Amino acid sequence: MDTLDLEQPKKLQWQKMEFYVFRGAWLIFSLALLAGLAGGFGQGWISGATARGKSATIEYDWLARYAAPAKLQIFLGDLEHQETCELALANNFIRGVEIDEFKPQPLRTRVGEDRVTFVFATDGADKIAITCDYQHQQAGWHESLIWPDGDEPLRLRQWVYP
Repeated sequence: MDTLDLEQPKKLQWQKMEFYVFRGAWLIFSLALLAGLAGGFGQGWISGATARGKSATIEYDWLARYAAPAKLQIFLGDLEHQETCELALANNFIRGVEIDEFKPQPLRTRVGEDRVTFVFATDGADKIAITCDYQHQQAGWHESLIWPDGDEPLRLRQWVYP
């Protein structure tokens, strides 16, 4: 094969196109890798979200994976030495997840028309941290409300990858 054969205009055009296609593919793969490392596909600093009320803060992943472990961390303050506090989760949240465990365990549960209310012991403390371990059972976009004790409802927005 003669090297002059490679320098024909048709072959040079093909080589240029091939060069740009390969560079574009490497760019796409590199961006996907960086997004994954940063949490763009769940459980990372990009995927973390916070909902704040006047006396409550909820930390969760707004990017999550279907059937993968997820965590909801609720911090309730200004309890003014109450013996118990309540946390209500919207029915659409309860139906879309499988709850594995609450830490601490709720004392009792009440089922309402649009929400499920969990009652927790505070032991007279002014603040309490509640962790809910769960798994998503539905992929797609989810919005739901959480009613912390004595606060306005806080909105959770999550995208669940299949």
